[in-house]
Amino acid sequence: MGIATEKCSQIQEAAMWNFYHGLNCCESVYEAFFTAGILTPEQLPYETCALCAGFGGGMGMSGNSCGALSGAILAVGARHGRRDPKGMKPDGLYDLEYRRYNNLVHEFSQRMGSPICREICREHLDDWGGPARKDRCGQAVCVAVEVACKYFDLTSQELAAIPWRENVAGF
Repeated sequence: MGIATEKCSQIQEAAMWNFYHGLNCCESVYEAFFTAGILTPEQLPYETCALCAGFGGGMGMSGNSCGALSGAILAVGARHGRRDPKGMKPDGLYDLEYRRYNNLVHEFSQRMGSPICREICREHLDDWGGPARKDRCGQAVCVAVEVACKYFDLTSQELAAIPWRENVAGF
């Protein structure tokens, strides 16, 4: 079961405030999980928000992977990622955890039309600084939070019941 609708709305509000007050798309999503108390400084330092800096504009304004989607993956990974990847075997990582992210990406892509920044914003590339592009990215921020909320707290049993979507491993 994902994050409750009311709490998800609180995260969305924080993310939108962030986005329209100077944070990039990735920072907006990731930081909102701290603002809402879903991620806490006891779990990981607030300064991990710095990891999001280069993801704006589809990774350094390159137009590649959507920064809002990257922020969602980072937020979910902050809860479910291995704390010591060298010391922990990937038991369940490929079978269950990757299924979480696989479905998150596919659901975001289905709703936004693509996981790629330049495709999401294709109608606004000639006016990047304009309000229409900003609003389109704001929509991506909202959708990224929604899908992150859906997959954030799923149990192993719930993950096992979700089928793989298209993936490179052929699962």
